[in-house]
Amino acid sequence: MWKQAAPIAFSRAGKLQTGKLPATAPAEAGVLLQLLSAGLNDKAIMHELGISASTLNRRLGEIMRRMHARTRFQLGWLAAQRGKAQRE
Repeated sequence: MWKQAAPIAFSRAGKLQTGKLPATAPAEAGVLLQLLSAGLNDKAIMHELGISASTLNRRLGEIMRRMHARTRFQLGWLAAQRGKAQRE
């Protein structure tokens, strides 16, 4: 679905470093990431997908683990970079 994006990190000296590319996101990640990027909150996403809060959290957790993201913000950034790489 997306080409893999390289994660970024900063060394103790403050230098920007890139790492290995993360694993691919699960197939259902596309719709969920689109809803997140549209600014929908969890309640609206749960309603749109017809899922419970625990299912949403489990799916987000799995996507975040596969993409090596620690936060939703980082997940969004990685997804955007992956989409950018795919377009290039």
